[in-house]
Amino acid sequence: MRLKESYMAKGIADADAMIVVSHFEGHGSGVYGGSIKNVAIGCGSKRGKIDVHLCLHQTVGWNSWSFNGDNGLGEECPDHVLCDNMCPVGALKSKKAHAGWDAEACIGCFGHQRPLFRCDLWGREKYEDWRNWFLVAMGDAATGYIRHMGPENVGYITYAVDITPACDCVPGSDRPVIPNLGVLASRDMVAIDVAVLDMSVQTPGIQGSMAEEREVMNPGDEKFTGIVGMSQWITANTCSRLGSGSMEYELVEPLVSEDEAAFAHPLFSPETPSGYYLAKGLRKFGSWTPPGGFKYRDRPKVSIEELSRR
Repeated sequence: MRLKESYMAKGIADADAMIVVSHFEGHGSGVYGGSIKNVAIGCGSKRGKIDVHLCLHQTVGWNSWSFNGDNGLGEECPDHVLCDNMCPVGALKSKKAHAGWDAEACIGCFGHQRPLFRCDLWGREKYEDWRNWFLVAMGDAATGYIRHMGPENVGYITYAVDITPACDCVPGSDRPVIPNLGVLASRDMVAIDVAVLDMSVQTPGIQGSMAEEREVMNPGDEKFTGIVGMSQWITANTCSRLGSGSMEYELVEPLVSEDEAAFAHPLFSPETPSGYYLAKGLRKFGSWTPPGGFKYRDRPKVSIEELSRR
């Protein structure tokens, strides 16, 4: 749809099979993070990661955005040392009272996103197209990687728990936006992502979270669309139209077993519960009770009523 090629990490490309384990959460660039994003970004080489972010795209690439160097404080900025060292080719530099930028030197590494968002050094005239096209490019890249691996050689496990509004890669966290949905498994990266998205739509938001701030608290609200400001369906639809997965699925919920022993630690069973091991200890050292017994007061020195007050 957007990419004409993608670059896969050699170690993954040479593998016979792959299990994609994902933590589902919101994402500032990807809208949400799940199996498709894990494949699109996680399976790419460094060249592939630069490619999929479209930073050198001929229409929306960052090197073609207008530059507002006067918005920077230059050498007076407390972050100027960081900015001077974040670009591997030195395209971004602090000047005496402004920031300097060499667009022709840019290699599209995406490293200067911090001064983009914090200092408005770049114009936003292509920003909305770039961020939406990136969602399409992720679907392109993921599809290419799965075609190489062979869909029959890839499985997916998604932990839809602690579903925060932003990715695990950010330096901070926030309150989960919806309750835990569970752990899902599939052979289809589109179906497993869409299943979690559908569940998130039908689930009420958590009070005090970003869901409440962005007014997407009710069942029926698209939580991540509202939180991030882009459609949560773009990447999944891209993959579906490219044939790398299906938007249709059957959600099979396994029965909860009443066989408690089947879920206990292997050392514990009806024949060997905790008392079995305590008995072995008693045979070894006799008793935990000290000579003369434990010493207690008849009642607490301070009443429970008094201790219960703020």
